[in-house]
Amino acid sequence: MNLICLSNQNDRDLILKFYKDNASEFVTLNRLNPARVYYKLEKDGEIMGMVSTQHVTDNLIGIWSSTVKRGYRGQGFGKEMNRMLEDLIYIAGYRKITSHIYIDNIASLVVKLKAGFIIEGTLKDHDEIGQHEYILGKVLGEEEDV
Repeated sequence: MNLICLSNQNDRDLILKFYKDNASEFVTLNRLNPARVYYKLEKDGEIMGMVSTQHVTDNLIGIWSSTVKRGYRGQGFGKEMNRMLEDLIYIAGYRKITSHIYIDNIASLVVKLKAGFIIEGTLKDHDEIGQHEYILGKVLGEEEDV
């Protein structure tokens, strides 16, 4: 498997189509965030997942819109995509990752907790009224307990 950085400009339609076809109604993108860097996870030429990152500070980077292709969930692709991304993030010099996950997205929450993230807080009514999110964080370079 390979994790490949995409060009927001050249790969715009590919990115939007993947999220439209595979993301939950809350994550589906109508436009790309120009501040984010998008990646695709490929296996044998097929896109298995996508994820984006966004610089926050020189120490902190955010992971956003992590999605695995429908029909391939629960097979370890999300775990592998996140592991590969964490390696890239660490090499780039970041030492902490943050991520927001809707509280009803149990599958993503489990993946992140198993990867060593901890819940640092909750955002109530964040994107819209009634839509709450957990704030998760992970310090890179520390041993995982799980």
